[in-house]
Amino acid sequence: WTPWPTWTPAPPPPTATPVPVEGWWGEYFTNPNVEGAPALVRVDPAVRFNWGFGSPAPGIPADNFSARWTRMVWFDQGQYRFQARVDDGVRVWLNGAPIIDEWRDGSLRTVAASRSLAAGWYSLRVEYFERTGEAVIDFTWEREPQVF
Repeated sequence: WTPWPTWTPAPPPPTATPVPVEGWWGEYFTNPNVEGAPALVRVDPAVRFNWGFGSPAPGIPADNFSARWTRMVWFDQGQYRFQARVDDGVRVWLNGAPIIDEWRDGSLRTVAASRSLAAGWYSLRVEYFERTGEAVIDFTWEREPQVF
């Protein structure tokens, strides 16, 4: 007597571990209102631009354009300061909640907001518009020192 062979299914192929995208998903618009389909989409290493009187890219006007950058960021628990140096308008959302709203024409200025965060992944969205003149956006954050 010979037993029937038993069938053992092959193990499933390993699932690839998703790799976080480094940088920001940037969408550029040919209007100052972040409206319609973007004219350009690219990954930017940082939201740190000084285009002067120029344009972010061919096909984007030097004036009356806008941009939106999004990404996921891991923050350790702590107090963080979010800051934008901007000429003209900027808005910033953290997990869908507005934290900076300076959506207005204006010369070069720095705006900031502080938030206490639990450890975890957070979505960040930065929107920017350039009316006329120089075009500058420099968005950063830093963990504030603990005070005892």
